[in-house]
Amino acid sequence: MTADEPGLTKAQAQNELVLAALAAGEPYALAGKAGRMSERTVRRRMNEPEFAAEVARRRRLHVSDMTGMLLASSTQAVLVVKECLNSEKVSDRLRAAELLLNLVRRFHSDPDIEARLTALEADGSEQADPGQEAPAHGER
Repeated sequence: MTADEPGLTKAQAQNELVLAALAAGEPYALAGKAGRMSERTVRRRMNEPEFAAEVARRRRLHVSDMTGMLLASSTQAVLVVKECLNSEKVSDRLRAAELLLNLVRRFHSDPDIEARLTALEADGSEQADPGQEAPAHGER
């Protein structure tokens, strides 16, 4: 649903504008301004479980979209950094090398991050025994 959909009431359209602004990361004051409501009203709305859940859902979608855009550009970005490895300036070559090595280390150390995130989300929905110790790093 978007704010310019036909058939929406004024309040529904305002609600959509606020939801969109909050999902994009805008502070309450700016989100309220977008929807022509006060910051205080936005704060009250965020205390409503359904509204807060919708903001969270839209934020996840927004982050997913941004991640997709970043991934689509990542090959080009790596090629630009690789070009810098041939720079005339030693400082540029060193910085490019450092950046590439750091990125390789970060991505190589966690190749299955999506699977781990899914497992953590599934584990988060179950209540752990409060007396049970958490597993050590790398232990499952």
